[in-house]
Amino acid sequence: MSQTRRLYQICAMLNEPQRPSRKDFLRRLEVSPATFKRDLAYLRDQLNAPIVFDHFAKGYKFDTKKGAGPTFQLPGLWFTEEEAAALANFHTLLSKLDRSGLLASHIDPLLTRIDALLSSGNVTSKELRKRIKVLDTRVRKIKHSKFPEVGFALLHRRRLNIKYFARSTGKLSDRDVSPQRLINYQSNWYLDAWCHASNAIRSFTIDGIHGVKILELKATEISEKDLDAELSSGYGIFSGKNTKTAKMRFSKVHARWVADEVWHGQQKSTIQSDGSLILEVPYSSDQELLLDIQRHGSHVEILEPAELRKKLIDELKKTNQLYKVKK
Repeated sequence: MSQTRRLYQICAMLNEPQRPSRKDFLRRLEVSPATFKRDLAYLRDQLNAPIVFDHFAKGYKFDTKKGAGPTFQLPGLWFTEEEAAALANFHTLLSKLDRSGLLASHIDPLLTRIDALLSSGNVTSKELRKRIKVLDTRVRKIKHSKFPEVGFALLHRRRLNIKYFARSTGKLSDRDVSPQRLINYQSNWYLDAWCHASNAIRSFTIDGIHGVKILELKATEISEKDLDAELSSGYGIFSGKNTKTAKMRFSKVHARWVADEVWHGQQKSTIQSDGSLILEVPYSSDQELLLDIQRHGSHVEILEPAELRKKLIDELKKTNQLYKVKK
């Protein structure tokens, strides 16, 4: 651990309610008594840190009395590439959440805290966010007006009666559900729930819920293991237990990118002698998988199963008809 990080760790410990002892510092910092003594002296003498020993509590603390000493400020702490990107990403996600929703009262304090973390010496968080950009693509900008009711029922373990519009069928249905968890997937919100009408686990888009009523009935509990088995076993958000395996061959050119991609946690990929790549992924619903396959155009071929291959061929024929030159 670098000295800068040790200094931040020392200050974090000094801000804890329980006064840390010398032994606590040595154990958590994993340093020698001499190193800890030098760090403490540096904080006090060079950075004007008002650190005192509380004889009553037998530990160290910041002296918060008025006039305890000159203004104390730690030197800037620069983050690793992964840490800086993660904080900037998190800041972007929070800033784009609906401020009228369930998390409204918590968003601004979190953004303020992240701003403070991102600040490094003379480099402000504003400057960092100017230099680190997180771009959203293919995002539906929708007001999730039913989010507060869904969130309340989810946290208080109550059933919901929802009016749900399914884009795939264009139909509006009425059903009672027991909410289990909220999922943010590709910048859209989904509710995983036990559907009492179909007596099965289902995933609903929040923007597809057109009407909602919180019921007095207690929500049925489904284990996380069962939820994952049903909703995470196949490819994409539209998953299910009954999975098949899609086998695809990517050209040498696109294999350079696909080789580093994770399509599914249980995928298998093999580079061929000619540089092409064979990718195998489990899926249950082919809806999202076919869309992602089509992004690669002529650089991918579905090898198995036959029905998935035929479905793509039929779709390509329909697409070809749209662009067929009329005589």
